[in-house]
Amino acid sequence: MLTILSIDLKAEAVNEIQLAFGDQLKPVGQLVSANERLVLIATEGNQPAVEMKEIITQLMLHKHFKLYKQQQDPEPIYGCREEKKRLIL
Repeated sequence: MLTILSIDLKAEAVNEIQLAFGDQLKPVGQLVSANERLVLIATEGNQPAVEMKEIITQLMLHKHFKLYKQQQDPEPIYGCREEKKRLIL
């Protein structure tokens, strides 16, 4: 994912990351690192989204960590897709 963002960031092809839960898309509201995991937690209510710069920084600092997304329970992230300047995980 870091490679995708690094390449796309220069071309400005992606300007936000969203997490898919069924048919719902939610922005990343928080990043938590622990136990060799980097968990991207979905926003709740009016919580602001984490800036792309911070997400990229955390991905760089934790390159060897496994990626997870979380709304209620953590789920491993196996892939992503690009859609309308968004990277959907």
